[in-house]
Amino acid sequence: MSVRIARGDPAAALPRLEKALALKDDPATRLDRAQALAALGRTEDALAALGDALPADAAAHLRRADLLHALGRTEDALAACEAAARADPAARDVAYDRKGRILLDAGRAKEAIPAFDAALGLNPGEAEYWCDAAMAWRECGQETKARRLLERALVLDPHLERAARLREPGSGARST
Repeated sequence: MSVRIARGDPAAALPRLEKALALKDDPATRLDRAQALAALGRTEDALAALGDALPADAAAHLRRADLLHALGRTEDALAACEAAARADPAARDVAYDRKGRILLDAGRAKEAIPAFDAALGLNPGEAEYWCDAAMAWRECGQETKARRLLERALVLDPHLERAARLREPGSGARST
């Protein structure tokens, strides 16, 4: 079903997902249903669809973080990111980057920097993390530091349009 969601047809996927869940309550199907509901703008329903019964895996926690963030529940979203980091060591970099993005969106750039540092420490080869950290440093008024981070992103991925765009003079910190 997630193929239909990915192709931009969550309305067609939703009835099939609900039918599948009626036959068997499967955690992966519940995640897909939550994704479809979120894509349809039904964020509260998506959060409810996740429920508390999902396994404590990083994907479920990160989905919950995204939904809580969309609902403006920043502290709950941050807690879900921390739970994702604890649930799966292999996903810790993603969880910390997501935490940093949520903090940045909340106007808390100074608090976002340690989260981005953690993500970079775990996965220094991910160019997008360097861009995210650069945005936080830029919002803190540290343009020179931000430019160095963007240069590092471009060394890792010379074709990363986001880094090139953010490196341009006058680019805003919120460019994604």
